[in-house]
Amino acid sequence: MDRERLLDLLCACEARIVDNLRSTNEVLQSLRAAREALSATEAGPQGDAIVHQLLTTIEAAHAEPAARGDFRMLIFRPQDESYSIGRRRIALTETEANILHIFRQVMPGPVSREMILSRLYDAQTRPGAGAIDVFVSKLRQKLSLASEGREYIESIRGKGWALRPELCRIDAA
Repeated sequence: MDRERLLDLLCACEARIVDNLRSTNEVLQSLRAAREALSATEAGPQGDAIVHQLLTTIEAAHAEPAARGDFRMLIFRPQDESYSIGRRRIALTETEANILHIFRQVMPGPVSREMILSRLYDAQTRPGAGAIDVFVSKLRQKLSLASEGREYIESIRGKGWALRPELCRIDAA
């Protein structure tokens, strides 16, 4: 594994841990507040309300991504031509970013190896078709790692690859 790829992997792991810590801290604060409130009151309607609020907080921390907003959406930020998944900026090489731009422009349609080769390279500097497979594989790996396993790029047999539009958006800011 090359140094840059390993650094990207470590940064993505760190971002996932920070997000998990944030959710855990929110639940922990709710638990402590509920415990304090319950110890200061008697059982009854107020105690039931505290328990309900606590359960709501815990459920929200473990809800499906759609219920928690964009935390696992692939977001394109036009202001700096960057991509992120939720708040996690994805470290992409220039070629990976260019391939992702092509996917985004053609979305939801498929993108073939030949289309990528023709848009990124001229006839004299064109690598073999296998190089595109490697770039797409690395791109998939980075996106999957940053999103806890979500697949943003699907393979379309005989046609190439396509971004899943329901998992992508452009940042309007």
